[in-house]
Amino acid sequence: QINRELGCEIWGGANHGAAFYTLGGEIDPINYKYFADSAARAMLKVKPIADNRSKIFFSYSGFNLSWDSWNAQVLNRNYKLVGDNISPSGYFGGNLALPNGVEISDPTSIDEQRKYYRESTALIFKSLNAATNLKTAAAKSQGKEIGNFLYEGNMVTEKYYGKLGQALIYTDFINEMYKANLLFEVDVFTLHQGFWALVDYVKGEPVKKPLFTIGSLFNQMCRGDLVQSTALGKMDSVASGAGYTAFNKVGSSITTADGKNFNLLLISRDFENDQNVSIDLPSGTFAKTATIKTIAAPNWNVDLESNLNIKTETISNFATGSSFKVPKHSMVIVSFSGDLKLITANETAENTVAIDDFQVSPNPLTQQGIVNFQLSQPSEVSIEIKDLSGAKVSTVLSDYRNIGNYTVNIDSQNLAAGMYMCTLTTNHKVVTKKIIIQK
Repeated sequence: QINRELGCEIWGGANHGAAFYTLGGEIDPINYKYFADSAARAMLKVKPIADNRSKIFFSYSGFNLSWDSWNAQVLNRNYKLVGDNISPSGYFGGNLALPNGVEISDPTSIDEQRKYYRESTALIFKSLNAATNLKTAAAKSQGKEIGNFLYEGNMVTEKYYGKLGQALIYTDFINEMYKANLLFEVDVFTLHQGFWALVDYVKGEPVKKPLFTIGSLFNQMCRGDLVQSTALGKMDSVASGAGYTAFNKVGSSITTADGKNFNLLLISRDFENDQNVSIDLPSGTFAKTATIKTIAAPNWNVDLESNLNIKTETISNFATGSSFKVPKHSMVIVSFSGDLKLITANETAENTVAIDDFQVSPNPLTQQGIVNFQLSQPSEVSIEIKDLSGAKVSTVLSDYRNIGNYTVNIDSQNLAAGMYMCTLTTNHKVVTKKIIIQK
């Protein structure tokens, strides 16, 4: 897939080198919108682009994750856009962005550092709320889903550039955005200098920063289809206090790339204490052996990969209820294999028909699809989509049908990406099909 930005930070006008269509030194968003669409239409006349439209996306330059004046005017309902995404800024956590005007004045103070990381972690959820509102407003104004493509990302307080704490919090933020189906993609667009730094130079040689290591492992292991948005049993939260809201002390998710191999992500949000967590796995049959990779350090201000403690170990008693240690300022990835059991509580082996009698296609499903099924007896028929907890998220069909073959349309546009159960229930039998929804 290729994402083509139609300008970057163009809202900054002359300050960002975008000195055309100016209005008082700034770009006029209405003129920018027409310019961007003209550029997109011109590119779509190029045959290789037109032939691969499903793999090429166009993004409009956005200001931030909120429905501010710039974004609102670019995405105005009176003009249907050619492109697919809005490209807001994805950075947060600077002195100016922290809640209640919190200032971090002394980077050598442990209390000041703890306050910075706590406040910045709370900003994850403030940003999620802003991104949700932006996506909802954009879809309403355009009549189609407009994804968020973050053209930059990380935390912007210079005193903490490149530190392990920043890398953990920003990776946690990206994971929460993916879990909430709010993110088309993110682009960390520089290797050296500033809050995007992935490498530094020591005696002229490149060395990896924590964000390079943390981000690489996250991209390689935790970017498949979402199986479960949280994987923890009862979990203590950081209590609500002045300037920040409550959040779980450990962030988590379970993803899979192929439906057979799974990765459980655990990210520490407690910068004071190690956490022992109890794992809550989805229904299924899983191997008892799992591999645990822990990336940690003595403190959150470690700024080179060489100072990280990266440990891999194997356990042989992996199951729901298993306990794991998540060290303060660490990321833990637990890799395991198995098969999800997608049969609801009222089903039995005796009343479950062969899966060939009931098909969903295409699978994975992106937007529209069909359900095929055959009835050998007249019956009431219900087709429902459920999440992996068993909660119904959509009703595809609820009606009486005679003997015969049937095809029913299915629409997944309003469902988040991830794995679901599509369950067909008749008077005589129940069958469940695993489906994957991709965005």
